Amino acid sequence: MEKNLKKSMVSVIITTYGRSIFLENAIKSVLCQTYKDFEVIVVDDNAELPEIRCQIKSILQKYPKVKLVLNEKNMGGGLSRNEGIKVAKGELISFLDDDDTYFPERLERCVDAYDKQLDKDYVGLIYHQSQSVDVNGRFLCVNSTVLEKKPLAQLLKESCIAATSQWIVPKRVFFQVGMFEDTPCKQDSTMMLKIIGGGFRVVCVNQVLSNYLVHNQVKISGNPRRNIDGLLFYRNLARKYYAKLSKSEIEASERRFAKDLLVNYSAIDDRNSAIIEYRNYSLNNAKFVEELKGFFIILFGSFRVSFECILRSLLHRVKRLIRKN
Repeated sequence: MEKNLKKSMVSVIITTYGRSIFLENAIKSVLCQTYKDFEVIVVDDNAELPEIRCQIKSILQKYPKVKLVLNEKNMGGGLSRNEGIKVAKGELISFLDDDDTYFPERLERCVDAYDKQLDKDYVGLIYHQSQSVDVNGRFLCVNSTVLEKKPLAQLLKESCIAATSQWIVPKRVFFQVGMFEDTPCKQDSTMMLKIIGGGFRVVCVNQVLSNYLVHNQVKISGNPRRNIDGLLFYRNLARKYYAKLSKSEIEASERRFAKDLLVNYSAIDDRNSAIIEYRNYSLNNAKFVEELKGFFIILFGSFRVSFECILRSLLHRVKRLIRKN
């Protein structure tokens, strides 16, 4: 007869900034979980936005069990998550962006996956798959990343394996590898890099268990200058772990960083920096077609999307002519 082992308590940390419109849906999605041993912590990063701070306080009056942390100044997503971790009581830390939502069985499935691991001390992160939906709840696509045998190389090749709303992390891990970095973007990737680079295992729950909301409200990923700062920080940190990678894996990582930086530098018409990254891209065994694409991004700068649309349209017309003949 199996013994009834005590399940781990989960602290769900919801960081919020610049809006309150989606927060209540995020909270509700946690409160209706099938797994019941959890606490909810909302970290309000709206110190400079008193109107939104008042709106959040009004929302939380309906949910007295939700713990509220008020940042005294704007700290950004990474440091705000750290504030939540500091007051968390759970053995496991779960994250949720204020515009995302959990499926009802999300915590239960992730905790079960963690509890089944025989070497829990070496487990650094559990993640699941997600799906994108629009503001009306319509399904858009599945965001699925299958975990490979070498997750460090995979992370640096793909830039991100899973966003923080897909994670559960044992709290002890943050005190062993360090907490989130103060970076304007790529906060999830840099934290995952520290966890995997620190020798911890990653466990994948291969099920869709959360919604990623696609909308036109405040998003940090849409700002090229912030993206550049975050990518440069991420690349510098990644290079500290290159001793764990093969030559081809390092080249794949450098290509990815150069490509992402090239796109963002071109978006702000910083051609000199874009050319430097194009050279980095070429030097790391980029395929000819990809090199050509990078060249056109530099050439057309912020008009690259329109150019690609025109090119696709021309190819479509050529195909139609071929079929007619």
